[in-house]
Amino acid sequence: VIGKISEVISLYGYSEIFLPIYEYYDLLADVTYNFNDENIIRFIDRYTGKSLVLRPDFTPQVCRIVANYLTDMPLPLRLSYNGRVFRNVGVHKGVKSEKFQVGCEIFGSDEFNGDLELLLIIRRVMDKLNINDYKIIIGDKKYISIVSKLINNEKLLRLLEAKNFTEIDKISSAIELDENISNLLRFLPEAFGDISILDKLEKLSFFSKELVERVSYIRSLMQGFFEFGGDKEKVIFDASETRGLNYYTGINIEIVSNRYGVSLGGGGRYDNLMSKFGYDISASGIAFNVDDMVMLCQLTNDLNGAIKMSKDLREAEILRDNGEKVFLKEK
Repeated sequence: VIGKISEVISLYGYSEIFLPIYEYYDLLADVTYNFNDENIIRFIDRYTGKSLVLRPDFTPQVCRIVANYLTDMPLPLRLSYNGRVFRNVGVHKGVKSEKFQVGCEIFGSDEFNGDLELLLIIRRVMDKLNINDYKIIIGDKKYISIVSKLINNEKLLRLLEAKNFTEIDKISSAIELDENISNLLRFLPEAFGDISILDKLEKLSFFSKELVERVSYIRSLMQGFFEFGGDKEKVIFDASETRGLNYYTGINIEIVSNRYGVSLGGGGRYDNLMSKFGYDISASGIAFNVDDMVMLCQLTNDLNGAIKMSKDLREAEILRDNGEKVFLKEK
């Protein structure tokens, strides 16, 4: 499975890099999504006394490498990776704290092409692994950021993510929001579905040019994906998705299994992150959770067909010289 995902990513021109399994705590503290002491595995460097963390996320590591060593490389720069990440999120719910991921990051690409490329990679990976049981859920942090500035109410943002219709209605009335904003807020928890949901969202966003332009961008992105073979039935837009608001700057993507409800991967656009490493360029990426994909993929078992059997060592070596895979069967 790792090999097939990597094969797809390489088709788009990504170069693989190898990253350390641990990093200094201070380096990751302000640049890692959902980073807090409860979620990480932390220990002390016996030589320096500094705090170290088992890698919770690949993205900051890749960003550090690019900012420190690859600033003279032509853009867009495409890098891929694979390995294990360690997080204590949901351990009490039976969620493993260790996951194997294969992923990629693109730096310096324009927003539309970079975002579309991530979606196309997802499609090819799923097709390659014969996985049909999934949905691609797209949220947009830029749209939500504009909304959050208009309402300036943290509690309302949390209620949006929880899709709490009743409380949103109560608070909207209590703080006397503008009627247009209030109508939009009441609809956002329901703005979950296929591309057709964007029509009503655009109508309710009419009072803000920024909001309308953002809805138009999402529509163009989804249409572009469908034009290049994306399945309309697989894509869902969730307008009220607010997780990672301080991390993502544009679209965020999650690939979810219909049957098991587990996340098969995720990513998005994080244009502000690279500036924290001193190299101000755009960036986006996607990572696949291999452990959860294994139980869903329907790979043909071509192992026996690809490997020849031999009882003679000399014959086996000759076959291997010709590039054949040979299993030596003892007499």
